[in-house]
Amino acid sequence: MAKASSTCFSTKHPLQTPNDIIPPTKMKKIDCDITERGKEQSRQAGRTLIELLTSSQRKIDFLMISPLRRALQTATHLLEAFPENHNFVVEISNLCTEILLDSCDIGTEPRALTEEFPQWDLKFEDILVAWWLGPRNDLDTNATEEVQRNRGRS
Repeated sequence: MAKASSTCFSTKHPLQTPNDIIPPTKMKKIDCDITERGKEQSRQAGRTLIELLTSSQRKIDFLMISPLRRALQTATHLLEAFPENHNFVVEISNLCTEILLDSCDIGTEPRALTEEFPQWDLKFEDILVAWWLGPRNDLDTNATEEVQRNRGRS
């Protein structure tokens, strides 16, 4: 029996609002938005990803997104290139986040994300209220286990 192969694509959010204006060390904004240019960069990344998947005859099985606003906005615009009836699981996970260094790394509470991103139909309530502070010991898991558990949901 042939072994199934997997490919992992990773993307980082494009330009966020303060990065266009002030150096990151002077930021004061919490959970920043991406810029208009960042939205177009995300759309282009989606089109490029579709081309890559088509030419390599690969598909996406699972998409994990950080609950940071800029990551959700990036994914929203990136996925515009995909059909609405895509066949992959989308999961919001605080395993995908940044080191808490500046105010822009402070996230938004899950309830507010649910209101801001209703199109996602995702379970933000599965995320800790202050998820950006890192996992609690009783909820800590590694990314591989998280991905395997979520794949079982599809």
